[in-house]
Amino acid sequence: MSSSPLLSIPSNMAALAAEIPKLTATNWMEFKPGMEMLFMGSGADYLIDAQESTTIPSECSKLDKQLVFYLWARTDDEFKYLIQDSRTSALQAWLTLLAHFGKSTMPRRLAARQQLYSVEHDTSKPIDAFIHSVTSAAKALADLGYKIEDTEIKDILLMKLDASFASVRTSIMTAKEEPDLATIK
Repeated sequence: MSSSPLLSIPSNMAALAAEIPKLTATNWMEFKPGMEMLFMGSGADYLIDAQESTTIPSECSKLDKQLVFYLWARTDDEFKYLIQDSRTSALQAWLTLLAHFGKSTMPRRLAARQQLYSVEHDTSKPIDAFIHSVTSAAKALADLGYKIEDTEIKDILLMKLDASFASVRTSIMTAKEEPDLATIK
């Protein structure tokens, strides 16, 4: 992080912010990583672990005020009320969004489970993209307070693996000892 009191969002980062989906009732797990990338790229590292932050670093006060605008602009009108009272602090606005959307509710839990169990292995993309989709969906559930055990993640990876990977799946499943998650990945 720069110690310049004129710290601000670089213009290329501002342009990329438009790519972050607007926050709606159903896309918190897409919105959050996009905003965190904007925070990191802008030098607002204190927002990445916002619950650990208690104050805005003095060298980031201007940046913090600018980031409020990006949070507000990338939030659907239906949820702008959540950050309206925090409009002078990105830290406070982000904490409010984390508290609201990180809270476990039945619809959020079911949506996260649906995402986990509906991952498809698209063979036109690298296998890492498939693995990342499964592990991200498992993390979304863990963030809601429902940790998915490694055994279940392994099972989902193997069950959802494209049929063209049948020999790999068979090799893994017939190993003398069941491999750990890292080995399966």
